[in-house]
Amino acid sequence: MVYFYKLGEIFGTLSQLPYKEHIMAKGSFNGGQGAQYIPWAKAVKAVMKVYPETTFSFKDVRRCDNDTVMVKTEVTIGETLPDGVFQGITRQQELPVQDHKFRAIPNPTANELNKAFQRCLVKNLAIFGYAIDLYGGEDPYDETVSFDDVVNKTSKGSAKTPDKVENYLQNIKKTNEKFKGDSDD
Repeated sequence: MVYFYKLGEIFGTLSQLPYKEHIMAKGSFNGGQGAQYIPWAKAVKAVMKVYPETTFSFKDVRRCDNDTVMVKTEVTIGETLPDGVFQGITRQQELPVQDHKFRAIPNPTANELNKAFQRCLVKNLAIFGYAIDLYGGEDPYDETVSFDDVVNKTSKGSAKTPDKVENYLQNIKKTNEKFKGDSDD
């Protein structure tokens, strides 16, 4: 039997986890409250409680022409199935090394690189659904409405879904279509 781990199930589970009590803000600029973020340890703990076999790694450090740097993380979320086979989904994300005003930092220090890797890790977990709303700048879903209702309303144009979430939903749909005919029962 071939198993296909479903990204939609992971996203649905992780997007429902509470995270707002973990939001912190650092700095203050342009009259705002500063950059909002979730500490990496809180994000990892929340995801590991649901998917304890989650792995993550820090990948490339890529120097750009202007001496700024991009970091990359890789996260795999899945589980060992009853037949002993690990089934999961891996995603990578990149993030520039930035200051609290989201400006890229030329020639970053080791400490700045470390912070960027941790921020990138949390961003990567958001791609799987955890605290994704924080990256959209608003709560895209009314908690009293089901996921299917949101998708149906969005397709009819009566609900506003942030572009990032809409693009993510489209990628899930494409992935599901790609693997639809590949399963052996």
